[in-house]
Amino acid sequence: MSHIANHKSLVKRLSLPLEVHFFPNHGSYDMESMSRYGIPLWRGGIQNRHWESDPQGEWEAREEISPWEVRERFLDEGDDAAQWDDFTYEFGMFGRSGDLVNRRADKRRNDLSGEIGLEEDFRQWRELLRTAMLMPRNKWHTLEKRFPKYKVRRLFYTPQFTLRLQDGRPIAVLRARSALDAILASLHLDELDGIKFQTCVRCGELFEVDNRHVHKFCRYECAHYFAVKASRARAALKKKRKKKGR
Repeated sequence: MSHIANHKSLVKRLSLPLEVHFFPNHGSYDMESMSRYGIPLWRGGIQNRHWESDPQGEWEAREEISPWEVRERFLDEGDDAAQWDDFTYEFGMFGRSGDLVNRRADKRRNDLSGEIGLEEDFRQWRELLRTAMLMPRNKWHTLEKRFPKYKVRRLFYTPQFTLRLQDGRPIAVLRARSALDAILASLHLDELDGIKFQTCVRCGELFEVDNRHVHKFCRYECAHYFAVKASRARAALKKKRKKKGR
């Protein structure tokens, strides 16, 4: 939904098709050029990728990736891209300068300390975004009690839209500049669509809520596992009661 004000007392509401684009800004964080505030320097360009993550890798043109895929991979701790260096290898620059910070910078200045510090910050971002997805946008400000204020305020990132004509008709276009921007754009667009999430009772993964039915599990395998476990517990309790009744 686009709101265009062409008069002080008039707001015209237009429904426009929306395109969302994200092309990874490949490169790597330079651990040797980290500032005294723990902010690493991003060296853009696919030639600056950390080849340690993929020794057999080759220079390739940037391929478009769905922001929702970026978010899914970011939140999956069991994924190949679960660590900050592997994630940025695949999805490029994590965010703006200062989004990924080494909090250990004032303690020890070495590459190992820097990598550990960035990994801790990366994981905190993951925890924050998972938590934010489980509550409405108007409650996000309450997260400042648990997370750094600048990170919580970053959640309110406003996607920048442009307009272009396609076959003579206007289309809204959103271009995410970093992996974090892509993830945040997906959160805001899901919020606009009224999509809600909850945590699976068994595995803890986030899944989309179906408003027509009540679900506790993200997939059949989790529901089946829980049902079998509950059935065995009931059978064991029944057997225990029979022994007591003898």
